[in-house]
Amino acid sequence: FSEGSYQTKLETAKNLLEMGFAIEAIVRATGLSREEVESV
Repeated sequence: FSEGSYQTKLETAKNLLEMGFAIEAIVRATGLSREEVESV
């Protein structure tokens, strides 16, 4: 990822987590790894 798009993906993952989405769904939606999603 470029730095900007990576930051955007992390922000998206954080927002989805706060909305109660399952980690697996966020991984599929953002293309991030499970570890990256859990770290936000």
